[in-house]
Amino acid sequence: MENKKIILLWLFILSFLGFSFAQVSLDPIYSSERFKPFDKFHAGCENQINVVFDLQDALINGVNAVLEYNNDDISISKIIAPWEKENNLSYVVEDQKITFNKLKTDNDGLDKVIFQLFFESEVDLSDTSFMFVTGSYIVNDLWDMIDLWWNYSFEFASVPECNPDIIAPSIDLLFPQIKTWSYAALDSYFQFKINDQGKWINKDSIKISIDGIKYDMSNIEHEWDEDVLTIYPDNWLAVGSEVPLNIQVEDKQVYGKSNLTYKEFTFQTSTWLYLLNEIDPVQFRKLVNKEKYYKWSVEECELISKYYNLEDDAWKEILMSINKRLSCPEIVENVELIMDNGVEEEGKYSVFAVLGWIMFGLLFTIRLFSWLGRSHKHNEDSIE
Repeated sequence: MENKKIILLWLFILSFLGFSFAQVSLDPIYSSERFKPFDKFHAGCENQINVVFDLQDALINGVNAVLEYNNDDISISKIIAPWEKENNLSYVVEDQKITFNKLKTDNDGLDKVIFQLFFESEVDLSDTSFMFVTGSYIVNDLWDMIDLWWNYSFEFASVPECNPDIIAPSIDLLFPQIKTWSYAALDSYFQFKINDQGKWINKDSIKISIDGIKYDMSNIEHEWDEDVLTIYPDNWLAVGSEVPLNIQVEDKQVYGKSNLTYKEFTFQTSTWLYLLNEIDPVQFRKLVNKEKYYKWSVEECELISKYYNLEDDAWKEILMSINKRLSCPEIVENVELIMDNGVEEEGKYSVFAVLGWIMFGLLFTIRLFSWLGRSHKHNEDSIE
């Protein structure tokens, strides 16, 4: 340590006397702050050092440097010079040493020469050293050779894993497709394709907001088909409005915290009763299969009744099929709903019940007169 201080002091003095001196550094490229410790190399993993040659204010015409290391501690993975042209550099990896060679190939000298050194260490390594030895020098722009000598020590730490997941999950909307000319159905479901290149996703982390109503996987009907998630909202989308949908997903990364993806979508709904035509929307959504299903609001029941009176017979059949599975009062053409907070008032009969009794009475009367007529005729025949 004392010798290194003396060397640095002499180099500092020489700089004031107008001499250019060589400077070489081994700059460690540590992990990001996500993956602690981020001030040490990770033992058992691939690490990186940038080898930088510099003459301060002078230009470099060439480099010849020998860097020694301990074979028992590390093994060299690769060496590259990413900013150099082809054939501008060479290096030789031998037993416990690396020889770097670099000569300029044009008329301009070089400000710096940089090599990127990648290496793997032993799992239980705590520290190791690198040393530039005799025979290392830099050639300046006057073709003078300036000797190099330097010693570096680096510490290592054990970590949970060498290749933690750094890529966040991807989320693609499969249904409904958002187009400027199309509308989302009021009874629409939502389907997402979710991928992750690491340990896949944490399903419990999924949060969804539909038109301001927040859900997670514990309180919304959903199903998985490999990496495709389909969700079935509790309520229909609002009529004639922009409906925001937000979804966020985290992966299963533990070391360095999980990666998060957040997506926003906006759907436009039509001003009329646009449903999914192919099927019974409610049956498809599967929600009403539950016992004691009370999630349909008064406004939605009124909407069904309103459009029952406006649509054609095909739609009326669908709407009646929907209504049979809900807690709404019965829907009858040209008859208003009788409800109080979605439930019929006590003491009032349903419209269908009243009509049913009327139809039963009429049918009974007709049958009674028909029976009396046949009985009278039978008596007349008997008398004759």
